[in-house]
Amino acid sequence: MAQVTQGAASKLGKIKQTRKNIARVLTVINQKAMESYRKEVEGAAESRKPKALRAKKTRALRRALTKEQVRDQLQTMLYPAHALHLFRPSASHLVPPHALSFGRRRRRRSRR
Repeated sequence: MAQVTQGAASKLGKIKQTRKNIARVLTVINQKAMESYRKEVEGAAESRKPKALRAKKTRALRRALTKEQVRDQLQTMLYPAHALHLFRPSASHLVPPHALSFGRRRRRRSRR
């Protein structure tokens, strides 16, 4: 087996350092590009933004109801007689009350 000579080892070190420097420069370039891209689409609605610029979160959180939608549902459940007054034109997103869990856990019966 051929041993790596001292010259080759220093060359490998320089290559590694050069690759890291290139990566740093590319990172800054990409960050600046994304920043200018964000400024272009700044006022757009979330559904109109490119997927790369939307909030990542998790799939469940992205599909969850907004606070306003949850509030509307609660009001509808608690005061069904007043439901007509609560609906706004955008309130077509309501889910039936039995579909809401509100984080409560069911108690399991002990098996005997």
